Amino acid sequence: MTTAWIPRAALLCSCLLLLGGCSPERDTPSEAPLGETTQALTNSISTYTNPSLTPVLSSAGGRQTVWDPAGLHTVWTHAGIVYYATSRDGAIWTPPMAVDSNAALAPSITLYGNGNVGIVYLRAGAGGPGNHHVYYRSRSRTGVWSAPFKVTSDYTSEYVQSTSIDGLGDLVYLAWSSKNYINYLSFPGAQASPLATSYTINLSMMCSSYTLSHPAIAVALNDVGALPNPIIRIAWYQYGKPYFPTGCTSGYSFGWKLAQKPEDQNDYWPVIASTAGEILSTTTTTPVSLSLTANKTTGDYYLATSEVVDGVGSTWLGFENARNPSDTWRWVSLLPRASLVDVAAEFTSCGPQFRVAHSDVTVSADGYSPSFSRTGTWEGAATTPTWIDSHALMSAQGRVGDAVIWQTPVDAANVRDVSAVFEGRAASPFFSLMSFHDTKPNPNCGPPSCTACHAMGVAPSKALPSRACPRSQP
Repeated sequence: MTTAWIPRAALLCSCLLLLGGCSPERDTPSEAPLGETTQALTNSISTYTNPSLTPVLSSAGGRQTVWDPAGLHTVWTHAGIVYYATSRDGAIWTPPMAVDSNAALAPSITLYGNGNVGIVYLRAGAGGPGNHHVYYRSRSRTGVWSAPFKVTSDYTSEYVQSTSIDGLGDLVYLAWSSKNYINYLSFPGAQASPLATSYTINLSMMCSSYTLSHPAIAVALNDVGALPNPIIRIAWYQYGKPYFPTGCTSGYSFGWKLAQKPEDQNDYWPVIASTAGEILSTTTTTPVSLSLTANKTTGDYYLATSEVVDGVGSTWLGFENARNPSDTWRWVSLLPRASLVDVAAEFTSCGPQFRVAHSDVTVSADGYSPSFSRTGTWEGAATTPTWIDSHALMSAQGRVGDAVIWQTPVDAANVRDVSAVFEGRAASPFFSLMSFHDTKPNPNCGPPSCTACHAMGVAPSKALPSRACPRSQP
């Protein structure tokens, strides 16, 4: 389904009226040649048996690997336990630590303040009469853990399916799906007790019932040098089933939606982009994966989606600068079929970059398949990205979790470049959660163009420095 592009001012106006979104225009899916790297290495984070082939990294929720200049942090679920590990060099990881002694699942992780970790996850059957309650726990940069707590004292954080979290300054921003609703909540990362309630961002429709999944939240600075009133966006997949026989809707619907927080937190969020539309078949339509990320210091947003609609799979990457009111989403096809896909963004010493990681799941019977990463830039009015490397084959039998953009010096001339955390087959009968890195020449782009390009470098409760990566910089 395609429509003509609409300037964002008109898009916001129409979506405020209809709350139904607008369909971004996309070209015919295509496939770029897949390459192979020869020097890259994988490093095991955790090795385990997995006879049921249950993924330890979810493709239906938020980010599970984050980083700052001091290192990387990752979370995952295995056998009903949520685990955490960290690495200072991208090669050696700490032993896995259980985040909660209770049965738990669907974790998502972020950083806030100056290197503090925030983790949101679901605890099964604890904290109230429901199940799958949203819990939160934080870890200070010195390694001190807070006690886990249910994020709200009411029912709005119960019966949840997937979680997502992002951080900026001292605050963390949460989103979760509970079948019919997407809920949002924000609080200080050091919070230690429940809030009263959360906010529902989507408006229920009278003609259909909806199943919402794959929530992903991303936050960016609204203007250079200022933390107040950040740009907050949430994307999700939506499946609509009409109430028969009302006659007010013609059939089943499916697609993703992207909403942006209005100034009044109590209002429903306007949908600013969407592919939701009618489908022919409910049995051959399904979401596969969704990833939303932002370059926090430039306002560049990236959305990676993969789905099967009426039996036809596709994987896309979209880009828009949220600070530019006239900017519109542009799209490039990553694969003409479904895949597990994730996208990350970072302001590096060479400027803003993004990286995608994806697993070509349709070529295997069990979901462990060739997995690749690729890095690019997408700036200004460019209709397509500029790829700065070829596809790197990370594993012939892998399942992508998170794309990563993180480097550390190896010696005076080289850096270790970590590009993904994913799950793969190890020596039978074992599987391994692993990171993927390559040793590359130092890019020699000169000193960073700002002193706090990484959002985690934002001093608590303070504005960014005046040279905090304005988008106009080269």
